[in-house]
Amino acid sequence: MKQKRQYPKVIISPKAEHSVKNGHPWIYGEEIRKTEGVPQNGELVDVFAGNAFMGTGFYNSASKITIRLISRNANDVFDARFLRRRVEYAVRYRKTVQDSARGYKEINLKAMKLLPRGGYLATCSCSHFMTDDLFRKILASAAKDASVSLRQIEARRQAPDHPILWNVPETDYLKFYIFQVV
Repeated sequence: MKQKRQYPKVIISPKAEHSVKNGHPWIYGEEIRKTEGVPQNGELVDVFAGNAFMGTGFYNSASKITIRLISRNANDVFDARFLRRRVEYAVRYRKTVQDSARGYKEINLKAMKLLPRGGYLATCSCSHFMTDDLFRKILASAAKDASVSLRQIEARRQAPDHPILWNVPETDYLKFYIFQVV
């Protein structure tokens, strides 16, 4: 770290360290082992595993996801330029979601054309950017283009060990449907 850090320091568990090293941006409250300083909700905190810097994130003691990492670079300065870079990245990323929507439609359209009447289609998306509403619109559009009707047999979400927190959109990610092609 080149710069002196003014943020409270949070030490995380080995389990959380493993998750963060694998790219996960969330740290749950029970994974925090020690806090140096007194973080306030909405404030930035530096996250460490032992003496190793893991990232900086927003702190919220009122949420099960107590820290949401926004950077893994100890030299980031959190100013208007940082925020501008993040927004520009988000705009570029949103375009990939729009591109993926075309992909979802194309693959489901092909499946619907290949399936005989009475056949079953199992389809899913595990991206929180692909909302349930958007996914259903894509499936309806594919069915229209394939000149088929779909009879919904089942709709599922992720298992209970992956809870959906209404104030954390990233937790609502899995959409799974089984349809009969009629």
